[in-house]
Amino acid sequence: MAIANECDPRVESMSLSDVAQRDENESRLLREKSSRQPSCAPIFVRMTKAPQSSTRISSTAFFARLFRYGRRFFDPLLMIVWLPEGTSEDAGLGLSIGRKVGSAVLRNRIKRRMRHAYTATREKQPFPLSLLLVARPSSRKAGYTELLNLLTRFYESLTPEGQQR
Repeated sequence: MAIANECDPRVESMSLSDVAQRDENESRLLREKSSRQPSCAPIFVRMTKAPQSSTRISSTAFFARLFRYGRRFFDPLLMIVWLPEGTSEDAGLGLSIGRKVGSAVLRNRIKRRMRHAYTATREKQPFPLSLLLVARPSSRKAGYTELLNLLTRFYESLTPEGQQR
């Protein structure tokens, strides 16, 4: 009778003595190389990089500059305040989510979705931009794809001269 193992489907066709010998060989190899990962260890691959801390806008002065001189794009889900920047090092992302949107858990979920949508659509920016995404209460029901579509529409509405169509 063979022992079922979800990590190795070949086990079902092996006899009990073959499984015992294989386990003995594996334990010997593990003793020799203690840093070796088990054969069925989960592998996590990050598909997109999270925004670097250098691209996140956190200073009060920068938020004030964006609100004072930035242009606005309105949508029922978000208000996007944006400024064209000279270089991509100056560009960044700021998030603003008020308590009207919901509880802290919900606000953090929305922040994660907004950050991820920004990183997924960043290559579509026609020129370096500093963005401030201001969540509205209707964004609590918004899914990730809705935020992606919104940012894509926003980038498509911009002309290369830095104007909005």
